[in-house]
Amino acid sequence: MDTVPISDEDIEHAIEEARRRDSDLADLLTAPTESVPDRLRDMLARHPGLSERQASTGAGLSSNTVTRILNGDIVRPSPQTLEALTEACGTDADYYALMEAAGYKVPVAPNLENVEEGELLAAFRSMDEEDQARLLDVARVWSGRDA
Repeated sequence: MDTVPISDEDIEHAIEEARRRDSDLADLLTAPTESVPDRLRDMLARHPGLSERQASTGAGLSSNTVTRILNGDIVRPSPQTLEALTEACGTDADYYALMEAAGYKVPVAPNLENVEEGELLAAFRSMDEEDQARLLDVARVWSGRDA
């Protein structure tokens, strides 16, 4: 598969175009990497009726473990712990984000070229149809195939 080099100017153009179209999406594209506690809080916040205790029970973990992760006392939870949490109340994109935040190499699915492709695919699949359409618009602009 041939790759097309993307210059810094192309990236800036795509981000500016995204900002023009949708400032929230542009912020998502430029968001800095968050810590494990931040990522876990974001994941739990998407389930307003779910308590920390319920999330820990669903993941097969003690509530103390989840609390210690959220407090930053457990800096690098095991991949099994992160997988259990995301299976209980997250998505593939959450798993990739938590693994990355914890400093682990993110696994690549066998049919993908690299980790980034897997992260993009997981993030894309976790979006609603409207956000998917907006992201595709940005990708088309970015790649020169304007929508």
